[in-house]
Amino acid sequence: MHVKWLICCVIYATIISQAFGAKLIMLKKMQCVVKSKVLARVECIKDNDTAISFHLTTINEIASFYGISNLYIYVNAIKNVLQFKGYRIELCKPSADRHQPQFLSLINTGRRVATTNFTQKCPFLGNTTYVMDHMQFDAKFAPSYLPEYNFTYLGQFFVNRVHTAEVQVTGSVCNIGNDCR
Repeated sequence: MHVKWLICCVIYATIISQAFGAKLIMLKKMQCVVKSKVLARVECIKDNDTAISFHLTTINEIASFYGISNLYIYVNAIKNVLQFKGYRIELCKPSADRHQPQFLSLINTGRRVATTNFTQKCPFLGNTTYVMDHMQFDAKFAPSYLPEYNFTYLGQFFVNRVHTAEVQVTGSVCNIGNDCR
C-alpha cells in the first residue's frame, strides 16, 4: 500500500513540475533613455523574442557603474501582483550567484552568457564603446510558483553616482509551447 502511495505522489509531482516548470521568457518591448551627458550614447537592441543587446559609448573614464532594478509582475491584467524593488546590480564587479535572490541570479546569468567587452572591474575607459550582445535570460530563475505572467523591468543606471540612463523592458513568462506574444 505504501509503495502505491509513493508512486502516485512521484507521478503527481512530475506532472506538476512539467506543467509549471518548463517556461520561456519572451521580450516584447524595450526602451533606453539617456538621462545625462556622462555617456555619449546608450542603445538597446532587441535581437529576437528572447535576447537583447546593449551598446554604450563613454566620454570620460568611469570609476563606478551600477544599476537599481525594479521588477513588476502581473497576472491576467492584475497590476503588481509581485514587486521586486531596489535590487542593486554592480557592473564594475564580476557577477556571482552566491546568496543572491533569484531575480539577481536571472540578470547575472544573462550577463554571463552575453558576448561582451565590458570590463570585470572599473574603471571603464573613456571614449570607448562597450557592447553586451545577445543577453538571454534563463526562466529557471524566474518565480516558478506563478502561472504564466507578464512583467515590466525598470532599471536606473548610475555612472560615477550620476543618474545616467534608464532601461524599460516589458515581456512575459510562459510555458514552452504556448504562444505568449
